[in-house]
Amino acid sequence: MRRSIGYVLGLALLCALVTVSFAQQQAKPAAPQYKVFVGTVDSMTPADTAAMKLATLVVVDKTMAKVTFMLPTTTNWYDAKGMKIAMDKFKAGDEVRVRYKTTAKGNEAVSVRLTK
Repeated sequence: MRRSIGYVLGLALLCALVTVSFAQQQAKPAAPQYKVFVGTVDSMTPADTAAMKLATLVVVDKTMAKVTFMLPTTTNWYDAKGMKIAMDKFKAGDEVRVRYKTTAKGNEAVSVRLTK
């Protein structure tokens, strides 16, 4: 009788360890997939806090494809040498490289870098 209780407890412990192991493997979130878009700044719209709208950046590539990017406050801005600069240093006509991720709300810029 004592021997069967030991087997049952050992089996229960083994099942618990296997379950915890599988749960830890499935808990890892997928890394965000970043994309890159290179083009010329067409326009920039400032954020509207009253309307709860983020700032936006519209960039046009060589094929004249326009892409709009949302600009959260976490977006990093860089000059051509890779040094951080302020957002207000960018203007229409600047050539940029935008690193972004696609979310349910649209394209969200992670970083914007001048290319020249």
